[in-house]
Amino acid sequence: MNFTPGSLFASPFVSVIGGTGFLSDLTAGYLIASLFISGIGAFLFIYGKKQERIPHFTAGVVMSVYPFFITGVAWMIIIAVAILAGLTYLVRAGY
Repeated sequence: MNFTPGSLFASPFVSVIGGTGFLSDLTAGYLIASLFISGIGAFLFIYGKKQERIPHFTAGVVMSVYPFFITGVAWMIIIAVAILAGLTYLVRAGY
């Protein structure tokens, strides 16, 4: 058998083509952005649950979950701004 370094502990996130995947994309910027965005999402989730505000609750759930599926920091920030803009619009519209 031919073993390469790290082959015994291969991650399921590593793609078969090219050997790069999710774990190779973990940078400091990605971790900080995802932590910050998920923290805002957790705050909105708790606020929406306690105040029974559906827009805040929904935005909190979405902001807490979507950073797991987006690997680009720029896209993560763009989506967060879009969600918060949508939340602002809904609150001003009276929901």
